[in-house]
Amino acid sequence: MENIGNNSNRILEFQSTTAPRFDWNQKTQGIILGAFFYGYFALQIVGGRLAELFGPRILCSLGLFISGIINILTPLLSNHYGLLITSRVILGAFQASVFPSCYALTARWIPDHERSTINSMAYIGGNFGSIIASILAGYLSRHGFAGGWPSVFYVS
Repeated sequence: MENIGNNSNRILEFQSTTAPRFDWNQKTQGIILGAFFYGYFALQIVGGRLAELFGPRILCSLGLFISGIINILTPLLSNHYGLLITSRVILGAFQASVFPSCYALTARWIPDHERSTINSMAYIGGNFGSIIASILAGYLSRHGFAGGWPSVFYVS
């Protein structure tokens, strides 16, 4: 078996038989995966400014809420290439406001002498959450409800 970059090896024993399977080549996969970052990078600085204007609590809450809705809709949108790309760009745009809003919240609500500790804990928590999500995503892809891989988007 040959490793082709983004781990696109065919491992038949781990493929779900109930969820739809997409024959996307590497270029298509790259476009889908990269679409998130077009929205994210484009609005990262704007997200910080919007947090100053509208308040970080509202912007962070809105960003997380819309991101959750888009994640829930992703399995439905995956059958429509254009809609999937658009949803990934929009997801990136709303996620771009989350980190600036969190740092603005920290600056407003946490005393100076506790900020570095809180920011460190939040950073470690995010990485720990990614580890747990990766483990769960693998399990849900194989055994999850909704036919396998779609359950990852419903749970996350």
